[in-house]
Amino acid sequence: MSDSLITAVIVIVLAAHVVALGLAFLRKRGAWLFLALNAVLAMAALTQLCTRPWSYEGRLDTQIVAAAMFEVLVLAMAGLAARGVRLARWGSWLAFALHFVASILAVAYALLFKIDRLI
Repeated sequence: MSDSLITAVIVIVLAAHVVALGLAFLRKRGAWLFLALNAVLAMAALTQLCTRPWSYEGRLDTQIVAAAMFEVLVLAMAGLAARGVRLARWGSWLAFALHFVASILAVAYALLFKIDRLI
């Protein structure tokens, strides 16, 4: 992937977070969008982590396993929150906040450094 393509994808993900956050606060039924964004990001991260096992040197790193477990938890919480479980809704908001902060940091990194060799 080229540097400009990675930057564009990261900026789109950040814009999706801003739109989901805005709709969740402006509309009474806007919370479904942040739940859907949580689920989509969790599935994308799990796909990225699980489809390239040859890129991991030696045995699996604990950070990779922890990231995969976090995304599985996010996916489960999004599903439970969609069914109306209050604790899962709070957990989904926390996961949304963590994904949002990660997106902000990724945009800052992408705009400040050249990352064409990263992926």
